[in-house]
Amino acid sequence: MFLASASKSFSYSVATRVVAHLAQGLDAARVRRFLVYMRDCPELILLLMAGSVVGAQTCVANRRYSTDEIADLCRRFGFEHVMADVPMSIDNVRSHYLSDMVPPKEFNMNSMAIPRLSDDPDARHIVLTTGTTGTPKGAVYAWRDLVAQIRQRPDQRSVTFLLAYQMNHFAGIQMMLHALCNRAALVMAESLQMPDVAWAAKNFNVDAISATPTFWRMLCSYVASHSDRLSLKQVTVGGEAVTDDLLAKLETCFPGVPVAQVYASTEMGSTFSVRDGKAGFPVSLLNRNSGEVQLRVVDGELQIRAQHSMLGYVGDSSSTQGEWFATGDLVAIQGDRVVFLGRKSEVINVGGVKVHPVEIEKVINQVPGVFAVRVSGRPNPVTGQIVVAQVVIAPDSNGKEEEMGAAIRSACKVLDRYMQPRLIEFVSNLPTANQKLMRRPESES
Repeated sequence: MFLASASKSFSYSVATRVVAHLAQGLDAARVRRFLVYMRDCPELILLLMAGSVVGAQTCVANRRYSTDEIADLCRRFGFEHVMADVPMSIDNVRSHYLSDMVPPKEFNMNSMAIPRLSDDPDARHIVLTTGTTGTPKGAVYAWRDLVAQIRQRPDQRSVTFLLAYQMNHFAGIQMMLHALCNRAALVMAESLQMPDVAWAAKNFNVDAISATPTFWRMLCSYVASHSDRLSLKQVTVGGEAVTDDLLAKLETCFPGVPVAQVYASTEMGSTFSVRDGKAGFPVSLLNRNSGEVQLRVVDGELQIRAQHSMLGYVGDSSSTQGEWFATGDLVAIQGDRVVFLGRKSEVINVGGVKVHPVEIEKVINQVPGVFAVRVSGRPNPVTGQIVVAQVVIAPDSNGKEEEMGAAIRSACKVLDRYMQPRLIEFVSNLPTANQKLMRRPESES
């Protein structure tokens, strides 16, 4: 098996012939640049593979985008074709269903040679940034560079992964290629809500999941409140700062299961991973003068130089490959370890003192009964900003809001006074983007 969902599955042999089928359809329609606006499904992955085979430029849009937002993307990036799973009407843009790409009936799939991903040097894929600080940009990758980032691992053959990232996200593309290049299986849940995730993981005997810390916190809480356990053999965490309390939760929830921490970004791609069970990464990874990826810290910010990074942004002729890139991730060197403090854009300014939300969330997440927490800044006329904690109480917790608030305030006394939340708000859910917590200041929301 290669791809599977609740409604259908594709073996490698069937998938490669369907890709050939779709590639001929793209050729017949002369489609060389297209935007995909579909719910995550096996067919979406096969369509991207077909686009690579014919040397097309592809891009997957967030399925939550409105028609107006899709029209704006098409205008800014020059897309004249959209592959959609709903009717769409956009000026100067042709909308297609997958059925539009089906070749004539006399076409014999069995007679067509099996295509290879990224054979065409012009094949490109555009990964959209989240747009949390403005209009989304398009990071342009050659499929060859995306494939070059994947490590061939014999032990991954026949492993069944669950896709816990969306396909409009770099990590979703990375997981697709990891499965494909290692002949592993990739399972797509009906949604990324925890009941659907748990059902898919159990029904398809999932061995491994790669996901963000936010996702893992929710899954650990869900598993802890249900009698059924997931029989995972591999846990991978990335996309946000990983803290010691999360690693402890993973050990409790999945005892003895190895945990890998990966670092990747939309612009630089997949850069490194560690498997030593500690938050952050060894300081020895900094300032290496050889290899395809180099790391350094400048003014507390992690910078990366990578041979197989994006080619550049859409509309920007300057190249980033082989150049140092400021990631926006703040780090601190503590002994022989480099630890992540969070995103530069998320820093809270309390009376001129910089506060990192991750440090506060790490404390609050250890309070019994806390399901999830988001710490952010709120404008204040005296101090500039104050620290606000929004908390979701675990479904199986008997704690009342007043009791929980007191427990959280007591736990936060270990923090400096300016870091302690001035407000604690209890909410039913927290805003996320690509399975990451959104911590933008309220004035930017």
